[in-house]
Amino acid sequence: MIDAHSSEHGMASVSKPLFGKISHVDCSKIAHPWSATCGNGFLYMWWSSFIGSAKFLVLIYVAQYLMKRKKFTIEHIKETLLHYFRESLFGACMGSTFVTSMCFFRNSLQRFSYYFLALFPAFVGGIAIFLVDSSRRGFSTTTFQYLALEAMYKYLQRIGIVTNSSLTETLGFMACSSCLLYMLRAGHHLNLRTLMWFFTPPSVKLQTTTDSSPCPHEGECRSYIVSSSLKYFGLGFTLQMVRNIVKDPRQLILHPTSLFSCLLSLDTYLLGIFTGGYALSYKLINCFLCQWLGKDSPLYAIPAGFIAGSFYAVQPNLPIVLIALANLLKVTSQYLTCIGVIPNYPWEELSFMVCSGLLFHVRTMHPQICPKQAIRLMSTMTGTRADDIYTAFKKNIDIVRFL
Repeated sequence: MIDAHSSEHGMASVSKPLFGKISHVDCSKIAHPWSATCGNGFLYMWWSSFIGSAKFLVLIYVAQYLMKRKKFTIEHIKETLLHYFRESLFGACMGSTFVTSMCFFRNSLQRFSYYFLALFPAFVGGIAIFLVDSSRRGFSTTTFQYLALEAMYKYLQRIGIVTNSSLTETLGFMACSSCLLYMLRAGHHLNLRTLMWFFTPPSVKLQTTTDSSPCPHEGECRSYIVSSSLKYFGLGFTLQMVRNIVKDPRQLILHPTSLFSCLLSLDTYLLGIFTGGYALSYKLINCFLCQWLGKDSPLYAIPAGFIAGSFYAVQPNLPIVLIALANLLKVTSQYLTCIGVIPNYPWEELSFMVCSGLLFHVRTMHPQICPKQAIRLMSTMTGTRADDIYTAFKKNIDIVRFL
């Protein structure tokens, strides 16, 4: 059986003249093929998106708990459940607003328009990001930003401007890592909770006359570096095991011995080697420079972050580069806003709306450059309703494509 997501990448781009041949169809033929009326289409999409988002967020909350390892208290549980409900509601409102906007633009213009089919409706739907607590918007915004960057990267590949190279990706990650860690150590980010990054460097230590060590940590450097590296290795290993289990849980249930095969596979440890090696090299170089020069400085993050980024070669993965770049852009924009270079607008939320519109448009009109993870994300968070919309659109396009 052919995977539906794989078939999308095999579909050619939809040109404006070709799209014009189906622009007259009723909104129920594309926007809500599961219902003949717009009202029911909205309700079905709202409920499917609420359930899909709730299921998806369970895995996200588990992963975030593993990364932070906080102790649960009654207050923390209440706060977590409130955030969980608000983020599920965000997914429901985003999906349903997307469908409603498609219907609104179709009926207002008396036809579907090339950019008003998915681009603008998804942009409008993205306003639902304001339902999420400001301290937790970082995950959603960074995810959509790096997926949009991946789509643009694939477009540049298709037109021959950039080529796919592990060396280029590694150097790009090293540069992003260097700049990002410097910005974080220099204190140019106001809220670290909004970042979607696994490693947070320690704050710069202010030297006092009673300090016996210039390093930004307590205790001996050797034990500090080793313990931190093991912690980050464990984090990477645990996340990879969770990914392996979630990928095919039935295989694990039917064949429990497959867990041992997974543990014996080198691929299971690569993410841990990357995260552990990244932390090891960064902290080793930072401590060395502190001891050598007798004081701590955010500038040490530049060479330390650059060399730490070389561990990307252990497990090259383009999304890691793009996540680092998205975080760097976020930190930079917040710093520029803080010092008054750019006006204090909700840039993070606006960027989410723009990226949402771009990704939905790319999936519809240029599916061959749409990131697979974006397709899976849309499918999961809408309870496969996004797949229904795309399938209906493709069916209408295929009818007229060969006429």
